[in-house]
Amino acid sequence: MSRQKIVQDLVNYFRADQWQKFMKMITQTDDPMLHMHIYTENSLEPESLASLVAGYHEKKGIPLDRGVKFTGLPDVGLLINVQPVDAKTGRFLANYELF
Repeated sequence: MSRQKIVQDLVNYFRADQWQKFMKMITQTDDPMLHMHIYTENSLEPESLASLVAGYHEKKGIPLDRGVKFTGLPDVGLLINVQPVDAKTGRFLANYELF
């Protein structure tokens, strides 16, 4: 698979329904959530996935408060303890795990 195809697939995922609905749930203020899980199939190295997720949050104005942690489980690209913060208000948003 070409690098261009991989990049386009990643862009498509972050624009797709699952991720967009997840982001709406994280950022909504009517009934704030404390913790969430999101599940996706991927074959990215955990460090690459963490970098992409951190960059996405930064671009959207909800940077991460602390570094992303990894489960350490073989063949599982799990990101844990992801803690976004609303840059405008300083309010902590739901922390989450990406399986």
